[in-house]
Amino acid sequence: WGDPLERDPEQVLADYAVGAVSVAHARGAYGVVIDTDGVRVDAAATEQRRRDIRSERRRSASLPSAAAPHPGAN
Repeated sequence: WGDPLERDPEQVLADYAVGAVSVAHARGAYGVVIDTDGVRVDAAATEQRRRDIRSERRRSASLPSAAAPHPGAN
């Protein structure tokens, strides 16, 4: 529920520890970078990854077309 980038990185790490998410899923969906030893979150890399994901979201977002009618407009 809500934006996955807002999930506490330590909770994502706990999910990884029990096998609920992979390292790749933690990085891709949650923007959480888990150290190669698999027991710590790389805080600096996580912050950068989340910035990168947000930046990509902004680049790929599009504004509604001016020609498209507003939903519910008659």
